[in-house]
Amino acid sequence: MFSRDRGEYLKRKRNDGRERPGTRWTKVADGPSVRRFITLLLMFVAVGAWAQQESSAKSASHAAAKSSAAHSSTPLNPLFIKAQGLVRQHHWEEAETVVHQFLQAEPTSGHGHALLGFILFQRNQPAESLQEFSRAVASQPPSALDLKIVGLDYAMQQDYKNAEKWLAQSLAMDLSDSQTCARLGEVKYTEQHYQEAIDVFNRCLQLDPRDSFSATAVGASYEALNRTDDAVAAYKLAIQSQRHTTHQDPTPLYDLGTLLVKQKRTEEAVPYLRQGVALAPGNANLHGKLGEAYAALNKLPEARNELQQAVALSPNLAQLHFILGQVYRRLGQIDNAETELQKYQALGQENTGASHPEP
Repeated sequence: MFSRDRGEYLKRKRNDGRERPGTRWTKVADGPSVRRFITLLLMFVAVGAWAQQESSAKSASHAAAKSSAAHSSTPLNPLFIKAQGLVRQHHWEEAETVVHQFLQAEPTSGHGHALLGFILFQRNQPAESLQEFSRAVASQPPSALDLKIVGLDYAMQQDYKNAEKWLAQSLAMDLSDSQTCARLGEVKYTEQHYQEAIDVFNRCLQLDPRDSFSATAVGASYEALNRTDDAVAAYKLAIQSQRHTTHQDPTPLYDLGTLLVKQKRTEEAVPYLRQGVALAPGNANLHGKLGEAYAALNKLPEARNELQQAVALSPNLAQLHFILGQVYRRLGQIDNAETELQKYQALGQENTGASHPEP
């Protein structure tokens, strides 16, 4: 399911369902900083220590201001002004109540319905949000921001065709909006239109060359097309793009390391995974992937240490117990190996949809 929180980067990159270490879908739908990963991608598994995600409070203030300023004139009604202030403070429930009071007095106000649509989007009510934007457009033409929220509402309901339509129209109205550009790319990726996604994300990079999310998403799209060399180059570009930033996102490091491990280029993968662990020491998947790489290189004590940290951080990830058990077995620690295998089997029975470990 499509989410504003980028809990699963690019639909978990359509991979094996593992949690991801990076950024999230931003909850606020405006502002230049909202795309710092989290990745995409995308949807409902919270991963990574999102200390690096942008200030949502600042972004919400920008979004609220832009939502009210996007049309030719906004109401001077005290209730409407109060609602705007509550939105800027993230007091969504109170803001909704005040907007309803305003709309009782001015039921045909397009500004009021658009603001209510934005609030309902923030409250995770996409269907109700869409109804309000439909009412708003009866009184005034939609702004680029309005269409962006409409597109995200559809995406949250997994109606990606309409999401693509309205995000594209929003971007056509505001060609400089790199965040809408990234959202459109994510939708195209989710639809498995990978070449189109690459084209859109490259357009995002033209708007913001330091956009590590879009650079990472280009890599993910190339990887989905089995264009490994292009994917590696894109991931390296994503890593380089954030070299001088204060809060670096570990997602491209994880993605590049994982791809290199799959390609049996394990020695090459280790430095990237170690750098990712340094950036996000609380992420189990980075520790787990680094442990897997060490195991492939027959560096068993190092593999054991990383995997022990991984299972301590995420004890319910079955595949980590499986890999750790294999490492224990190779170290001759049979009792520990059996214990980890039992945990793996127990977790597999609890969650039959859990992914199996890579070979």
